[in-house]
Amino acid sequence: MYQFNVSKKENEPEMLISFIIKTDGTVSDVKILKANGSDNIINDIVINHLLSFNNWEPAEYRGEKLEYKYNLPLKIQIN
Repeated sequence: MYQFNVSKKENEPEMLISFIIKTDGTVSDVKILKANGSDNIINDIVINHLLSFNNWEPAEYRGEKLEYKYNLPLKIQIN
């Protein structure tokens, strides 16, 4: 269990994360583009979790696997 130091306003912390799915399904180049209401601990946890996901389906075009950039909006619920 993690303890977070976040501002709890009307909304829970929201983030926009960008990353690349490589041709082998691994994640690379994780970047946090927007982080409203989160702190560095949450940012690091999100990045580490995304880097541990290695079973993504890569993009394909005409039968050839391609790397692609993905932007993921994320809303974190704090109880």
